[in-house]
Amino acid sequence: MAKLVCIFFFLLFSWSIHSQDSLSYVSEIIEIESSSYSSDTLNTNTNSILNQLDQSSKGVHQTNGPGLLSTFLIRGLAARHTGIIWNDWSIQSAVNSTYDLSLTPNNFYNMELNMGSSSSGFGNGAFAGVVQLKPNLDNHEIFSVSSQISSIGNFNFASSANVELNNTKLKFGIETSNQNNHYKYLFNRKERTQENADFENHQSFVDLHHQLNVKNKIGINVWHQLAHRSIAPSKTSSYNNDRQKDKNTRVNLFFQNIQNTASHKFSLAYFNENLRYRSNQISESLASSKVYLARQMSRYFFSSNTVLTQIFDLRLDNTEANFFEQIRKQENLGLAIHFSKENLWKHFNIKTKLRADYNSISSFQMSYNLQLERAIHDKLKLHFNTGRSFQNPSYNDLYWPEGGNPNLKTEVIYDNEIGMEYELSNFFLTTNIYYNYVDNWIQWSPQNNNLWSPSNIAKVNSYGFESQLSFQGSTKNFSFSSKLSYSFVRSIILEHKAFDDLIGNQMIYIPNHKINGYVNTSYRNFYLESDISWIGSRFITRDNQNSLDDYSLINVKFYFGNSIEKGSLWQIGTFCNNLMNVDYEVVNFYAMPLRYFGIFLNYKFS
Repeated sequence: MAKLVCIFFFLLFSWSIHSQDSLSYVSEIIEIESSSYSSDTLNTNTNSILNQLDQSSKGVHQTNGPGLLSTFLIRGLAARHTGIIWNDWSIQSAVNSTYDLSLTPNNFYNMELNMGSSSSGFGNGAFAGVVQLKPNLDNHEIFSVSSQISSIGNFNFASSANVELNNTKLKFGIETSNQNNHYKYLFNRKERTQENADFENHQSFVDLHHQLNVKNKIGINVWHQLAHRSIAPSKTSSYNNDRQKDKNTRVNLFFQNIQNTASHKFSLAYFNENLRYRSNQISESLASSKVYLARQMSRYFFSSNTVLTQIFDLRLDNTEANFFEQIRKQENLGLAIHFSKENLWKHFNIKTKLRADYNSISSFQMSYNLQLERAIHDKLKLHFNTGRSFQNPSYNDLYWPEGGNPNLKTEVIYDNEIGMEYELSNFFLTTNIYYNYVDNWIQWSPQNNNLWSPSNIAKVNSYGFESQLSFQGSTKNFSFSSKLSYSFVRSIILEHKAFDDLIGNQMIYIPNHKINGYVNTSYRNFYLESDISWIGSRFITRDNQNSLDDYSLINVKFYFGNSIEKGSLWQIGTFCNNLMNVDYEVVNFYAMPLRYFGIFLNYKFS
C-alpha cells in the first residue's frame, strides 16, 4: 500500500512540470463528463427528485412506498448496477452496493443520468449507468425558500442562500422533511390507511469556493444528513416496530489550478456513513463506514477541440458492523485516460475512456468506452457507443455470516448503443437502440443446507429501444411544451448454472413497456403542468408465473407565478398526485397511495 501512495503523490505533483504562465481559452476546470446523447438532465420544475426519475424513459423507479427504499433500475438491470455520484465520488454503500434514493435532497441538487459505459470513468459501480447529483447553482440567486404540505400529513421545507464577497462564493442551505405518510390504499377491495411509514429527513449543505488568484482556486463541499423512519409492513403483515436511522456526513476539499493549455485539480474527500436498523427479529443492526478518497485530475488542451484527461484516484473503505466477524476493509487504486476530439474526420467526433482499477478484494479490472458522433447536417446527429464496465461484489455478498461467498467474481457488462438526434422547427426527437451482455451475474439462491448464498450463476442479456419526442412553442401570452417517451426492454437470463428452466425468462420487476408524457402550459402568469406514465406488467417470480398488473398514473400541478418586484420571483400553487385514484403496486404487497393533494410556495430573490 505504501508503494501505491508513493505513486499517487508522484503523479499528483508531476503536472507542475507542464504548467504555463499565461491564460488563454482554458477558463475553468472541466469535470469528468459524458457525451451529450447519453446524458439526461432532469430538472423539470418539481419538488421531488424521485418524481423526476418517474418521468425518465431510461429506467424504472422502484420503491416500496413513500418514505421507504427507492432505487432506479437502468435498462433492465439491478438496483446495485446504478451508480450514485456526488462531486465525482461514488456514494454507493460498500455493504450492499446500493444507495437509497429516498435520502436524496429535493432542492439542493439536480440529477443527471449518464447511461452505460459512457460513465465508465467512475470505475466500480458505473455499471448500467450513473445518477449524478449536481449542485443547483444559480449565480444570480441570493436567497430562496420553498415549502410544501400535503393531505397525507407530509411537510417539506428548504432554504438556501448565496453570498459573494470579493473572491469568495458561498452557498449554504437546509432541507427538512417531516412525512407522516398517512395515505389511503386498497387491499382485498377494502380501503385502508397506512399509518406506520413515518419518515424524517434533515439535511444541511455548504459549498464554498475561494479564488486565490487568477489561476488558483480552493473549495469545500459539505453534506450532512440525519434521517430516521419506520419501516412499513406489507399489506399482508401486521404492525411491526422496524425502524431505521441514517446518519451521514460527506466532505470534499479541492484545489484547482488553471494554466494556458492545461487545468489541474486535486481533491480529498471523507465520508462517515452510519446505518442503525432495529426489528422484531433483530434487536439492533449497526454498520459504520469510513471512506477516505483522493484524486488528481489533469486536462491538457492541445487545441480548442482536442482534450486529453488523466485521472488518478485512491479509495480506502473501512466498515465496522456487528453482523460481520471483523472490520472489513478494501483499497482501490484507479488510473484513467480520457481523450476527445471534435471534427476528427468528416464531421466525426470521438471520445474514448480507458480505466484500470486495482482492488485489494477483487484484484485487477479494466473498463473502457468508445463514443463516435457524426453530424449529418445541422438538424441530424448519429452516434455509436460501446464499452465495458464492472461491479465488484458487496461486503454482504462476500462476508454475510450465514451464506456469504468470498469466492465471488466481479460482474462485467459489455454494452453497445446506436442512436440519433433530430431537430425540426420546434420538435426534437431522440432515439436509442442498445444491447447489453452481463457475465458473472451475482444471484442469491437456496443451497443444500437450506441457507441462501450468492453465486456467479447467471449470464444476462438486456436489449431495448428508447425514444423521446419533445415540442416547445409560444405566443405573446401563451406557451406550451411537452415530452412523450416510450421504452421497450427485454432483460432475459441467457445461462443459469443452478436452474435451467429459468433460461429465457424476463428479470423480475422489469416491464417490457413504459410510456411517459409531460405537458407544461402557461397563460400569462398562470401555469398548468401534468405528467402521465404507463408502466407495463412486471414478473415478480423468476419462473415468470406471477406478475403485477400494469398501471397508469396522472399527476397535475397548477400554480400562479409573478415577479413582485425586480429580481424577486414567487410561485404559489396546488397539486394532485394519482389524479385517477388508481390502485397499484410497484413492489408486490407494498401499499402505494391513492389520490392525494397538496399546496406549495416557492420564493426566490435575485
